Amino acid sequence: YFTPLTFDEVRGLKVPVLLLSGETSPRMFHLITEQLLRCLPGAPHLIIAGASHSMHSQNPNLYNSTVLDFLSKA
Repeated sequence: YFTPLTFDEVRGLKVPVLLLSGETSPRMFHLITEQLLRCLPGAPHLIIAGASHSMHSQNPNLYNSTVLDFLSKA
């Protein structure tokens, strides 16, 4: 449903990026995050413990504190 996003487009982002992964997310999502980390080597990445792709509802305290902390520094 989205147009393809190229590596060069990701590398060219001029905004802060936070990458979050759910500890128990399907492997596909971890592979995507690994590729994003290659394009954005300075981007912070945190794995949300005990959560899958719905990390915002499965571990809301850690998710919310991580996002709020990131936003406060952006």
